[in-house]
Amino acid sequence: MSEEIIKIEESVTIEEGNPRFEMMAGIVIAVFTAILAINGLAGDSYGSSILLDNTEKVSAYDWYNSKGIKQILAEGQANTMTGLLESGVIASGKQADFQKEIDKVTANSARYIKEKNEILQGSDNIPQNEWIQDVDGELGKVVGAQEWEQEIEKLDKAGSKSDLADLFLQICLVMGAVSLVMQKPRYKSMFLSLTVILGVLGTIFCVIGLITSWPF
Repeated sequence: MSEEIIKIEESVTIEEGNPRFEMMAGIVIAVFTAILAINGLAGDSYGSSILLDNTEKVSAYDWYNSKGIKQILAEGQANTMTGLLESGVIASGKQADFQKEIDKVTANSARYIKEKNEILQGSDNIPQNEWIQDVDGELGKVVGAQEWEQEIEKLDKAGSKSDLADLFLQICLVMGAVSLVMQKPRYKSMFLSLTVILGVLGTIFCVIGLITSWPF
C-alpha cells in the first residue's frame, strides 16, 4: 500500500512539474528563435553587402586600368616626341615649344601613376600631399580597390560565422522541440540542456559575425 502511495505521489510530482518545464522550454526556444531571426537578417545583409562591394571593387579596378592605359599612351607619346627631338627632325625654332609639349606629356604620365596608386590603395592609406584624384570635385574621397577587397574578405568571414550560428541554432530548436515531446523527465532535461548548449554556441558565433563585420 505504501509503495502505491509513493508511485502516486511521484506521478503527481511529474505532472505538476510539466507545465513549469514546458514554460521554461518555451521561453528558451523563443529566445533562440529570436536570435536565429537576427542572425538570418545579418546573414542576408552580409550577402548583399558582398555583392555591392564586389561591384565597387570591379569598378575601382576598371578605373585603375583606364589610368594605366592613359599612362602607357602618355609614355609612348613622350618617347616618340623625344626621339623626334633628338633626331633633329624638329626645326631649331620649334624645339623649345616641342620640349614643353614633351614635359607636359611626361607630367601627365607621372600624374597617372599617382592617380593609379590612390585608386589602388585609397586616399586614407596615402599621405594627404599625394591626394590627386578627386571624387565629385573633392580630394581624399577615393576608396581604393584594395580597401574593397579587405571589406569583402571581412564580410566573407562574418558570413562564415553566421552560417555556423545558423547551423547550431537550427539544431538547437530541433532539440528543444524534442524535449517537449519526451515523456521521461530525464530525457526532457537532457534534450533541454542540449538545446541551451547548442543555442549558446550559435549565439556566440552570431555575435562574432556581428563584431567581425562591425565598421570600427
